[in-house]
Amino acid sequence: MKRGVVIGKFYPLHAGHQYVIETALSKLDFLTIVVCGKRGQIVKGDVRGEWIRKIYPGVRVKVIYHNILDDDDEAWAKNTIKWIGYRPDLVFTSEYYGDHYAKLMGAVHIPVDIPRKKFPVSGTAIRNNPLSHLDYLHPVVRAYFVRRFCFVGAESVGKTTLAESLAKKFKTSWVPEYGRFYTEGRVNSKFSKWESREFEHIAKVQNSFEDELAGYANKILFCDTNSFATYVWEELLVGKGSREVEALFGRMKYDFYIVCDLDVKFKQDSVRMAKSRRKWMHKRFLDLLDKYNFRYVVVSGDFKKRLNFCEGLAREVIEDFRVNEDIL
Repeated sequence: MKRGVVIGKFYPLHAGHQYVIETALSKLDFLTIVVCGKRGQIVKGDVRGEWIRKIYPGVRVKVIYHNILDDDDEAWAKNTIKWIGYRPDLVFTSEYYGDHYAKLMGAVHIPVDIPRKKFPVSGTAIRNNPLSHLDYLHPVVRAYFVRRFCFVGAESVGKTTLAESLAKKFKTSWVPEYGRFYTEGRVNSKFSKWESREFEHIAKVQNSFEDELAGYANKILFCDTNSFATYVWEELLVGKGSREVEALFGRMKYDFYIVCDLDVKFKQDSVRMAKSRRKWMHKRFLDLLDKYNFRYVVVSGDFKKRLNFCEGLAREVIEDFRVNEDIL
């Protein structure tokens, strides 16, 4: 049985790394991928390891944190054997140091596209400008770097129209509201009383829905509501928000929440509540956005004014984004 190793920072994982991994998988019976992290790195080693697990389910992934000098091949070889628990037969890298590193472990080095001709990209280049290199990133990784706007507010204030219209302008994805689909499905049910477990379900699906679509977005994702809004609806329909839903919206990150103001005509439909609820809901969103210190803006005026403002803000966010503390 041939056993091997692929080791790297994967900071972030890109197409060149995947080429090395897939070459190794094609030649080995057993592979361990070692993700090397250091304290203080913006994208944590555990996050990078989870990307690889999602893309290559069943492959053994070890995440380690170290303080080994980059050019200390002997320390790297010694610790690699310790980390993976065996002496590898084959070592796969796209680095010139691979020959010496593999030899120290009694292994054979298999170089994979060292000149970077097949995938001319580096982790440094991606970190310097992630949104210009999305084509080199798997959807699982893209979802982490894509910027996100979330539209919230009371009913019938134009959230869906703005999200969908902006997605067309930017040729990107947008996220519909799962809670509305769910509500339409239960509208004729004899069980009129809402339960917290339903909102937890809605929040989980909304998060998953959003993260999947983020992987196919073009630099920015526009969300027509999110699990934070689910929490507000839970407060309204159950009487209080649950810790479970609070935890679910707490893990989602946005560049901006866009709060749509009430200065548009209310249109009733088959699932919307009474118009009288709008003021309470608008104020509740603002209060909770302040409470959780979420970054937001309020958009008012006609549709064209709102659209132009959001388009300008989105272009600023895309232009300014680099790997920095904002995405921790």
